[in-house]
Amino acid sequence: MTHTPSVSQKPCSVTILSGFLGAGKTTLLNHLLRHLDGKRIAIIVNDIGELNIDGALLKSTTDVIEEVEEIVELTDGCICCSIQEDLWNTVADLAQQGTYDAILIESTGVAEPVSIVKMFVTPTPTGRRLLDLASIDTLATVVDLTFFLDQWDKSQQRLQGKASLFEAEEPIFTLLVDQVECANVIIINKTDLATQQQRDDIQRILRELNPHAELLFTTQSVIPTEKIIHAETFSLEMTLQGAGWIQKLNEHITQKQHERSHNHGHEHEHAHTHEHSHSHEHTHSHEHSHSHEHTPGDIRERLGLESFVYDRRLPFDREAFEAALKRPFQGVLRAKGVAWFRQNDPFVQFYSQAGDRYTCDAIAVWWATRFERGQVSLDDLPSPVRAQWQEPHGDKRQEIVFIGIDMDRQHIIDTLDACLVEESSSIMDDIESTSIKHIKDLLG
Repeated sequence: MTHTPSVSQKPCSVTILSGFLGAGKTTLLNHLLRHLDGKRIAIIVNDIGELNIDGALLKSTTDVIEEVEEIVELTDGCICCSIQEDLWNTVADLAQQGTYDAILIESTGVAEPVSIVKMFVTPTPTGRRLLDLASIDTLATVVDLTFFLDQWDKSQQRLQGKASLFEAEEPIFTLLVDQVECANVIIINKTDLATQQQRDDIQRILRELNPHAELLFTTQSVIPTEKIIHAETFSLEMTLQGAGWIQKLNEHITQKQHERSHNHGHEHEHAHTHEHSHSHEHTHSHEHSHSHEHTPGDIRERLGLESFVYDRRLPFDREAFEAALKRPFQGVLRAKGVAWFRQNDPFVQFYSQAGDRYTCDAIAVWWATRFERGQVSLDDLPSPVRAQWQEPHGDKRQEIVFIGIDMDRQHIIDTLDACLVEESSSIMDDIESTSIKHIKDLLG
């Protein structure tokens, strides 16, 4: 299928709706369709099953809505992964028709919205970008208020060894957090089923996870249409870098900048620049780091919500690290950051934890590695990398932010410190090292 965008054609506006199963996405979509105010739209509905129930329901209820020109059903796969090419082609086809004011995409309940966003901005092998045909207007996530809090509680209980029923389940809470972190509008639905205390709790939890999104409390997903259609609130930077855990790293970075400025007499701006999709370039001011301070009596005080950054300039032993994480750190809700392993020395590892599940994967090559290999000189380093460069390891480091409830901070620090390898250690050292034994002692 060939797509040839017109130079003069304005990209079509796209709104992406996400949210877990049963949160109220289809209810929201039905509401929006009845309040279009003359806007002509196309709808893409995704369902992972062979039968697209949402699409069938929409078709049965929108026959009399004149502004709805087309409903496209994408079935038997998820648009964020297995049928992403189908979504690309469908959006391109609809956008190039030039007859729609907007395209609404309702993703399946298990979709990761940030993957859909990346599909828009990533060039195809022939160099085409979907973003040139269709621009993302709003990235909205619908949250079932009581279900989210229930999953929060279950995640904490698993960490404390109080529950076993869900141990074999899919990492639901991880998905819920991912869907919330990347949104620029969060629709907190079913508020009529929640207490005021629950409404207060979820507001503060969501603000911790995503400091920048607009929060809308709803019943039956009723919101003003202009909040997510032609709202022009989407920001690629905020989507990829706006999660609460990154904000906490920003605050830590600013603090380290001032410490190093005072201690060394010159500025070492502590930024996170790696050429990868999780780029951590930050230019936030010191005032910005204080804009998210919390007053007494908020959720930190009532639920014990806290955060801290673990940072070191020595590598982890991978096996020691994995052994340490076999027993998840109690109380940790979210943890993300960059990690450095002796066994994978050249590569930046991205660590991510939500609840009791974690991943740690290579995402880029350290600038220090490229320098050591003669691929770049110090003059080639981007200024943020040069500013935080420290001898003898350059930009290689551990820098992970932990956010949680009643965390044992010192235990986490001691456990991770026990995984560190001194400079003199060799990759060929015996894996059953003092670090491993120390980990076992800490875990009892």
